[in-house]
Amino acid sequence: MKVIVLAVKGIKESFRDIKNIAFLLAFPLMFLVLFRVAFGFGPEATNTYDILVLDQDDGEGPWDQADPQWLPLYNGAMGTDHTGPEFFHSVILEGKTDTAGQYFVDQVLSKATYEDNETKMFNIKMVSSRKEGEDIISKGDAALLVVIPANYSSAIQGVVDQAIVDEVRAHSISMNASSDQYAHTEVELTGELGSFDFSFASSLVNGQLMRYLAMLEGTVRYAVGSTFPGGPSTLEGGSVGVVFVSIGETDEFTLFDWQAPGMIIFALMMTAIYVTATLATEVKNKTLQRLRLTKMTSFDMMGGTTLRWMFIGTFQLIIMLVVIWALGVNFAGAFGPTFGAIFLISLVAVLASISLGLIISAFVDDPEQAGNIGTAIVVPMSFLTGAFFPMDVQAAQLLPWTQASLAMKQVMLYADYEAAATLTMYALVAALVVFVFGVFLFQRKRLRA
Repeated sequence: MKVIVLAVKGIKESFRDIKNIAFLLAFPLMFLVLFRVAFGFGPEATNTYDILVLDQDDGEGPWDQADPQWLPLYNGAMGTDHTGPEFFHSVILEGKTDTAGQYFVDQVLSKATYEDNETKMFNIKMVSSRKEGEDIISKGDAALLVVIPANYSSAIQGVVDQAIVDEVRAHSISMNASSDQYAHTEVELTGELGSFDFSFASSLVNGQLMRYLAMLEGTVRYAVGSTFPGGPSTLEGGSVGVVFVSIGETDEFTLFDWQAPGMIIFALMMTAIYVTATLATEVKNKTLQRLRLTKMTSFDMMGGTTLRWMFIGTFQLIIMLVVIWALGVNFAGAFGPTFGAIFLISLVAVLASISLGLIISAFVDDPEQAGNIGTAIVVPMSFLTGAFFPMDVQAAQLLPWTQASLAMKQVMLYADYEAAATLTMYALVAALVVFVFGVFLFQRKRLRA
């Protein structure tokens, strides 16, 4: 009965301390909202990225000096009389631009949209120098700078030449050809290599370039191959392709959805800071000394403290789940089993956080100092447990929050309740070990007469 009385006393005191309880509840919720805004409210596949383009292509190539050797074959079959430059501009560049670089910008990048909708991939701004582009990127106004080299047109002519030569040879027609006269070049993608926007935008630009080159090769091979009696020698688009398949129900997940499990664990770890500060306050105000004059036992004190913070942690968790639901977090599996599993895992994380608070408060007397020390311990530890990003730290695998974070991901991302149950058991065992150690330290330091 004394345990319940002490727990009720502590709960009332906690809710009377408006500033601290507001911090405990609002701080992790603020993180959730900020992460949600940072990662967007829709799938990453609908983001339109601001990119810069520096087009240095001079439009020159070997065909300006000599027609490719297969061109008479093409003209005879198609009934045309193209020269090399005429073929390049009218067929390859569709008569729209002066250079292959400008064509790539105007007809490929500018018109690129996502597969499942009409959202544009890029907003493009042309720049006149590399320095101008780098200055804009450094201010955060663009994701990357695409630098199209001066010999890009020559390289594109080489792509076309090689494709057509391969198609002609496939029909048993001997043709000596060399690519030495064509440029071998690279399109440069410049930006902040560690940023999310650069990673996604550069991947999309690279994908569009590879897709364009593949389509260009397939188109010219098909056009030339159609002039032969047997038709094109290869399947359009090649015989081997790539398809992206999601695991389970993760195809609609956003970056925020992948971060949400760890954010929940981080929020519950914040309980340790509040526990530390509260117990330090009771030490400073000599509340514990007065309680020891009563018939209260160490068991009563520890039991009441644990129940108090389990209640507050549960209250915090309920609010957090409501906010996560309101923010539109996607999760795998049915609502009931998933949220039930999240609740159980969270209780284990709360128990571990209470235990950490007991350990810290066993050595700290000043409430302000307790809050600072608690923050200095909890925040780095949250990174070690993989709450935000995967961390390959073997020692961190022994921490209950690491196992709880892994269990939360199994539930929310894959609906693998069996794997989550195993990880939760590991987390519970580790939490109980930390709890016993915390109780021992706190009792020895604070409750021994």
